[in-house]
Amino acid sequence: MNDLKYIVYARKSSEAKERQVASIADQKSECRKLAETQNLIIVYELEESKSGFKPHKRVQFHRMLELLNSHEANGILTWKPDRLSRNPEEGGILLQMLQDGIIKEIKTPLGETYTQDSDHLILQLHFGMSNQYSRNLSQNVKRGLSYKTQRGEYFRMAPLGYENFGEIGKRNIRPHEMEGQKVKKLFELASEGKYSFSLLKEYAQDIGLKNKSGRPLSKSQVARLLVDHVYIGYFVFKGERIKGVFKQLITDSLFYKVQEALTDRNRPRLRMKGNLFNGLIKCGECGCSITTTVVKNRGLTYHNCSKKRGHCSQRYLRHEKLLEYVGGYLNQIVLDPEIVRLSLELLKAKHLHETSTQAQRRTMSHNEEEIIRTKLSKLLTLRLSDEITKEEYLTQKEILNKELQHISSLHRDYSESSDSWLEQSEKFLDTCLDAKNIVLFGTEEEKRNLLLFTSSNRVLKDGKLVITPKTPYDLVVNLPSRTSWLGDRDSNPNNWDQNPESCR
Repeated sequence: MNDLKYIVYARKSSEAKERQVASIADQKSECRKLAETQNLIIVYELEESKSGFKPHKRVQFHRMLELLNSHEANGILTWKPDRLSRNPEEGGILLQMLQDGIIKEIKTPLGETYTQDSDHLILQLHFGMSNQYSRNLSQNVKRGLSYKTQRGEYFRMAPLGYENFGEIGKRNIRPHEMEGQKVKKLFELASEGKYSFSLLKEYAQDIGLKNKSGRPLSKSQVARLLVDHVYIGYFVFKGERIKGVFKQLITDSLFYKVQEALTDRNRPRLRMKGNLFNGLIKCGECGCSITTTVVKNRGLTYHNCSKKRGHCSQRYLRHEKLLEYVGGYLNQIVLDPEIVRLSLELLKAKHLHETSTQAQRRTMSHNEEEIIRTKLSKLLTLRLSDEITKEEYLTQKEILNKELQHISSLHRDYSESSDSWLEQSEKFLDTCLDAKNIVLFGTEEEKRNLLLFTSSNRVLKDGKLVITPKTPYDLVVNLPSRTSWLGDRDSNPNNWDQNPESCR
């Protein structure tokens, strides 16, 4: 393996988001230790503080790909696989380069090694789970907002007529002394029910009411402002209407008088039913959403481009044909129970080995931490007995604290339970197993939910629905050879009664 030339790649997003991940310096330090222990040749060290959640955002990552493609390097050293990618596109690039032999080896200080001939399923799962982890980060932010809203505190930038105040973490809103009065005057004028949005916009401009960007309000902004319940002390979070702990700007009677005036001006809109697949599919020609049309007198349902961007030549697709495409895709993610059983045995064996390795590393880091704490205690004793100066004490204390911080960060990372990836793997395999019953006996809503859960893009063009599976379901869909448990059976269960031969 002396011909291998490695790139050390270290990445970290903002500290606020990834507290449990070792710092860039720590990552590089551990990679260097591995290289020194195994006599590995490092030719480049690349680092960046960029999120890997979205593709084409990392300069150093793309430089690494260029170095690998130009054969200036052929191996990667990284702290953990999730440092390399948190999105399906770039993870797929790395896997393809590893499969093609452009990347000879990917190694981590945690004992993982991936080569052209090794099992890429685990690496694919790592990339898929790191992508899910990044998605969960936004959920953590939303969870913090949930606590804030439970206290009745407004969770966004203050709306027009209000201002933010208070310390960070407990900020709320209150009526702005001058701007609030202008908003109140606008409500009072609108309550008369005699003025169009154009005239209300002009009035807002006359009294100097401007949006947060300092520009005059548009008609749409005036319309949204006049129906916002925040002005009577309420706001909406996750579809729930919450009573705020801030002062309302106008009275309830004035607000509802305005709503009544606006209702009289507008015609009611009809809402269509049977639109379970609306919003899930895009038009392959113009990119607009696919909508649903129901012809009640004929009992037919069609799916067609909404054509919100103008002319589009794409024709409609019958609902039965759409279900056929969806059933065909869902059938592809079905795995044979025996394959699931063998896969679980493999994953559990790896999990057992990884748990044992992590336990040893945690024990070592605990021991190192205790040694440093003992040194700090002795250092304090020396200072209290005046055997060292204050400057010497502070210098040595800073050095030891840095070492302690380094070990603590590694310890926290070791402490991340490997149960999470096993749980995700089991969920993935269970989904592939459950897909059989959903294809055979599931409702349209169950099929829609499974389609949404397992696919990333759904495009309708020229009467064909093309579905792109998410990671790691693309592994199952793109298997080079597979035996369908349905055989030649029609993927649309609705047709089996009419064609019983297809069920044999």
